[in-house]
Amino acid sequence: IRMRSITESSGQWQSSQLFLDDRPGLTIQQMCAAARRMKQQHDIQWVACDFFQNIKCPNGKGSRDPVEELSDVSQLWMNMLLELNIGGIMLAQLNRDAKGKPSMHHIKGSGKLLEDATKMILMSRDDRPLEQLLKDEEDHIDAYDAKQCPPLEPEERLILAEIVKNKDGPTGPVWLRLKAPETRFRCLVPDKKLYDASHNRQARNADGRL
Repeated sequence: IRMRSITESSGQWQSSQLFLDDRPGLTIQQMCAAARRMKQQHDIQWVACDFFQNIKCPNGKGSRDPVEELSDVSQLWMNMLLELNIGGIMLAQLNRDAKGKPSMHHIKGSGKLLEDATKMILMSRDDRPLEQLLKDEEDHIDAYDAKQCPPLEPEERLILAEIVKNKDGPTGPVWLRLKAPETRFRCLVPDKKLYDASHNRQARNADGRL
């Protein structure tokens, strides 16, 4: 099964264009310049960066306040996405004191990022047995989803993806399966689209999807 999955994934990657820039110590200006070049040459549709707090935005005036620098990075990043009309994924690190279920204040140096982002998802591992997750009423798992949910595979782990900010739709928890050896995420109910898998009933009602 694993070899078949790897083979299928390899075929998808081979038919797609993926450009990696692993130069160390890139500044936000260098990142934006590279994105513009890739957009012009290859018409890229999205760009991702790991991770937000390590990006520098030098201004030629020596050392800067980290919060001010991250604010400038966030603004230049958003301007670049709007200019090129592409999607962007920015990964951020949580504070080391974040234990259990994280919240937005655990995002290190997050101020301007919280303001600029259109969507924010906080991901954490959920160590409860799947059976308990499906039974706990506070997690708002739909009865239909609970019936359709197969057991976890031996190498799978439960991941809570909490949509804490969403300018285009509902917020709420989405539970995922992580197959650790492959770093592959799937919805709790396989073959279900991620956005349709939001198990928060209040969010579903607000969005008109019961």
